[in-house]
Amino acid sequence: MALQLNQQAWRQSGSWQEQGETGSWEENETEAQLSFRPQRSGSHRLRLTAAELLNEANQPLQTIIEVQVQIRQHSVDAPLLWFTAGITQAMASILRSSVYSQG
Repeated sequence: MALQLNQQAWRQSGSWQEQGETGSWEENETEAQLSFRPQRSGSHRLRLTAAELLNEANQPLQTIIEVQVQIRQHSVDAPLLWFTAGITQAMASILRSSVYSQG
């Protein structure tokens, strides 16, 4: 079973001054991507601990946690595989007979 977690976060803040007015600004974004690739089909569970849902100050995250699930089926198309193998064998036989033919 393969499990990979990529987490990216950034935070910027600053102050501004324009025409006698001043202020401050702050922007941040956090993104985590979890790749789960089981070696076999069936039911699988993913468990998160409370620590993974806390910020740097060990407080609960105040932002919405968006979860997107993408399921891909990576299977082999057996008829296409057999067809390709048959064509490859036929081409190899034609090549072999043309190279090694006597005449």
